[in-house]
Amino acid sequence: MKNSIKILGLVILFFVGITNINAQKCTSEKDPITGETTKKADAVAIFDWEKGVSVTFNKVSEEYYIDVVIGIAGYSGDILTSDDEFIIKLADGKIITFKTKENVNPILMPYARSSYTCKFSVSKEELQNMAKSNLTFIRFSISNKTFDLTPSEKDKKRIVKAATCILQ
Repeated sequence: MKNSIKILGLVILFFVGITNINAQKCTSEKDPITGETTKKADAVAIFDWEKGVSVTFNKVSEEYYIDVVIGIAGYSGDILTSDDEFIIKLADGKIITFKTKENVNPILMPYARSSYTCKFSVSKEELQNMAKSNLTFIRFSISNKTFDLTPSEKDKKRIVKAATCILQ
């Protein structure tokens, strides 16, 4: 019983932490070995009770990429493959599609959740589009199962701020 209460408390803290990501901040670090400068914007979490994503924008030297953590309800043994897509639609009608370069195995989380961590290359032009136009819709697929998310107005602003921050 005490373990259940502790776990429930941790889950509540996790969700409170995710929902309190307000200001978009960029941090820059210089790799002590390679000397490359890495710039990273705070994560933006978009979720409902069945599924969710956390998006982090990054820049290493002159290359841009996004880290996406996908979470879904239920324990899934499905592998995210190069056939699976992560699609975002912007308010101006532009659609950006990302595909994984390698297979991604799920990580099984407490309370019957599966999590996938992916890294996608993104062009400067795609980032500029995300900085100019709100993200209106997210769709991702895992082994022929499709999941849709509509970000809140607050999340839309956070994505624009994160993309803008990385471009500066």
